[in-house]
Amino acid sequence: LRVEPGIRQIASGGRSETLEPRVMQVLVALAEAKGAIVTRDELIAHCWDGRIVTDDAINRVLSRLRHVAT
Repeated sequence: LRVEPGIRQIASGGRSETLEPRVMQVLVALAEAKGAIVTRDELIAHCWDGRIVTDDAINRVLSRLRHVAT
């Protein structure tokens, strides 16, 4: 799996896909955690600049990441 945050692209097995900006931000935040647990509050602070975010918004981003990772 190759991730290029600067151009928001992820590539694997000859397939390449451009991610939405927020999806890439969350992916980078999770990668920077190096396997540690990242709470929803930490994601909100890091990726949404502390704005009020619904669980549905976070779930949608995580679901999108799971989809592109398979």
